[in-house]
Order: sequence, then structure tokens, then C-alpha cells
Amino acid sequence: MDHNNAAMKRDFIPVFFDLERTGHYDWDEILRIGAIHKDNIFCRYILPTTEIPPYVSELTRFTKNGEQLLHRGEVKETTTLKKALENLLEYLEQFNKPVIMIGHNCFTYDCRFILRGLRQYGLLNQFTRIVQGFTDSLPLLKKYLPGKPSYYLKLLAVDILGPNLDFMTHATDNDAIILVSIFRKEKIKRIQIFEFARSIKDALKKEDGRIIAKKNLLVRKALQPLITTGSKLTKTVEEGQNIESLKEFLEAEAPEGPSPDTVSTSPKF
Repeated sequence: MDHNNAAMKRDFIPVFFDLERTGHYDWDEILRIGAIHKDNIFCRYILPTTEIPPYVSELTRFTKNGEQLLHRGEVKETTTLKKALENLLEYLEQFNKPVIMIGHNCFTYDCRFILRGLRQYGLLNQFTRIVQGFTDSLPLLKKYLPGKPSYYLKLLAVDILGPNLDFMTHATDNDAIILVSIFRKEKIKRIQIFEFARSIKDALKKEDGRIIAKKNLLVRKALQPLITTGSKLTKTVEEGQNIESLKEFLEAEAPEGPSPDTVSTSPKF
């Protein structure tokens, strides 16, 4: 499996991690960051700037009451996302070796949210000096533990660790503990973790590609009323021209249509 990990070091520290969030959209926020290496556990809570949707509260048991964040009715000490990420870097740096962070289905959401936050606060360079990549445990476990009835973490944990498992899923530190417990029980080796590792550079490239694709989709939707088969505008969009090219086309070809200023590359919320 090629995830551009040729430049990554095979002598690494595996750190299992998990996030809780207010949702999975780009405008959602991190509620909690949890990580574990051996018995060394990291956990930080972040007070979101917006309300937590009811369906997220039902799933995660997180609620917000004014300036308080509660989990299962218990008030949690919170910090800012910037401080939480700085604390995470301090936690990871203590191991004095390159780190690979392992999360369940992490390439779908958690990696994206972590990298976005690090970029937002100018911490990405420091992160890449400590962490060399991510491993998604979902495809790894599907390959090395085939035939399981489900790979949803809670059900997988019950199947492997026993029906009397006394863990709280969707509690970030415990999700990470569940994952590391599965790896220990099934004797998943470091070479298998490395096999599925994706470099930070590769993860950033895929995230940037996702953002560009989303912007292109928004542009296309904004211009859809003007697009006809074989038109110059259709060709421009299909060739992936940038937004400035599309604005120039609108000015030249569609003076009675929408103003170029109405063409946006980001959704309105």
C-alpha cells in the first residue's frame, strides 16, 4: 500500500487519538482532543463558540450551558482550541521520537479537523517536526482482522474485548483506550501500523484537493444558470479555470447576468 510513506522513519512512537466535534462540516468545532501512548493519557476540552446540535448531544452526551461545557451532566474544565493544540504538541514532543498518530476512520474527519486547527493558529510546522504521519485503523483492521460482523468501534470492541466491556464510547480518551486495547489484544505490530501510515504531506495534499474541489463545485452551482452545452463558460469550468477567469468571462459574456461580485467560493451560513 503506497501512502507516500517512503521518507517516514520506521522507528516511531504510536499515539492513539480521537476527537469529539460539534459535527462533521467544515464550520463545526472540536469539543475534545484525546490521545494515549501506553498508559500516558492526554485529554483537553474546548468550549465551542456555537451551540451543540441536539443530535450531537444525543450521540456524544456533550451539552453547552452558557459558558460551560458539560459531558454526561458533569461540568468540564475547558480551554481554547489554540491552547489545547499547544498542549497536544507538548504531550507529543515528550516522546523524543517521530510520532505516528492512529485513529479509527480518522482520515474522514479527525485528521482534517486537527490539521485545520494547526494551520489556523500557525502550529503546523511545529506539528510536522514531531508527527510524521497518520494511520487509519479502519482499513488496517479490515485487512488484519477479516470477517468481523462490524468494524464500528463500539461493536468491534465488544466482539474482541468481550460483551461486558465497561468503556464509554464517544468519550474521547476512552475511544482511544478502546482502540489501543484492540491493538494489544490482537497483537497488531508496528510494521502493520506503518504499512497504513500516510505522511503529513500526503494528508495535507488530499485535504487541499478536497477544499479546491468544494470551491469548484460552489462556483459551478453559482454559474449553473449560465451554463449551456458547448458554451465558452462550460469549457472554462471543465478546464478548471480559476475564479478570476470566471469573473472575466462574466464581465465579457454576461453583462445582464449576475455581477461577478456575487460569485463566491465559500458557502453562506
